[in-house]
Amino acid sequence: MPSFTSIISKLNDTISRFVWGTPMLIFFLFVGILFTIRIRFFQVTGFKEWMSNTILACFRRKDVVKTKEKNSISQWQALTTALASTSGTGNIAGVATALTAGGPGAIFWMWVSAFLGMMTHYAEIVLGHHYRYKDKNGNWVGGPMIYMERGLKSKTLACLFSFFCIIATLGIGNMSQSNSMAEAIHHTFGISKLWVGTVTSIIVVLVIIGGVKRIASVSEKIVPFMSVLYIFGALIVIIMHLPNIPGAFGSIFKEAFNFKAAGGGVLGYGVSVAVKKGIS
Repeated sequence: MPSFTSIISKLNDTISRFVWGTPMLIFFLFVGILFTIRIRFFQVTGFKEWMSNTILACFRRKDVVKTKEKNSISQWQALTTALASTSGTGNIAGVATALTAGGPGAIFWMWVSAFLGMMTHYAEIVLGHHYRYKDKNGNWVGGPMIYMERGLKSKTLACLFSFFCIIATLGIGNMSQSNSMAEAIHHTFGISKLWVGTVTSIIVVLVIIGGVKRIASVSEKIVPFMSVLYIFGALIVIIMHLPNIPGAFGSIFKEAFNFKAAGGGVLGYGVSVAVKKGIS
């Protein structure tokens, strides 16, 4: 009789093959291209506008919006909270995993995915703002499940999305991040993974039970330091390997379009792996 671990592993592999299979990846890119064209390459043409109204607006006194709503957060807190959800496992462990599995060419397809994904994410935010509403307690309610229900008129799709979000939160939202952190701390300092997980869980609970206000408050204090440290560390690595940069870029572009054959003789295998790993 197969073990519980093997059953979960097989189930995960089946779902992964579907979610990150060729048809879905093509669909992701198609949606990104569609929005990019329809919004007239706003990620490029609107660079000055979105920089001026997001990051730079946080530092201009005249642009800072003040509100007396008890559950509101400042623009700076909104920015740091958004950064907290993007600067983490995906940027570090995810990139390293893609590079290892897909080779240097995966980096190029990450760039393509990020460029097109900007407009997909932009569309999500616009729809989220358009269809959001206040509940009976005066709290804002929004997100994909809301514009699925109110925009697409599909409560079933909204419920399915919410259900899968719960599963994703337990999996990619907690397990992969806590595991990556525990592995790094254990490897560097020799601290038990159990202790790292336990202490992290307690800290996270103390932050979450404080609601949006406490999450935003913690983010505005930790994220700037974390981001600067991350960028500074990356720059040090780049400076230490300056002579290798031209060769690295050469490998990225060469492997991104390398139509070499796999062991079984499948032409284009290198590009296929690079695209899949890079985009996913």
